[in-house]
Amino acid sequence: MKPPRRFRVGPYSYRLEMRHGGDELGLTDLNMLTVNIRAELAADLTRETVLHEVLHTITDMIGERMRLGSDREEEIIRSLSPALLMVLRDNPKLVAYLLSD
Repeated sequence: MKPPRRFRVGPYSYRLEMRHGGDELGLTDLNMLTVNIRAELAADLTRETVLHEVLHTITDMIGERMRLGSDREEEIIRSLSPALLMVLRDNPKLVAYLLSD
C-alpha cells in the first residue's frame, strides 16, 4: 500500500512526497507543509518514518516544538514513533474503537 499524498493535522494540509537519495529518512518542512520520505526505504521503515514525521507536525501545531527544543523533541519522537506504530499494529480492535464515533 502506498502512503497518501496528503494528510491533515489540525487546520493544516501537508503534502507527503517520496524522494530519492539524501541522508535523512524523513524531513518535514513546517513552513511549506511538506513531508519528504526517502523512497528507498523498506515498507516497515517507511511507515514508521511517516508516523515519525507526522508526530513532528503535531508537536509543532500544539506548540511543544518551541518549548522542548529540537533536540529533545527529536529524542521523544524517535522513542515514541516505533512504539506507537507497534501498538497500533498489534491492537486492531483498539484502533477500531478509537476511530469509531
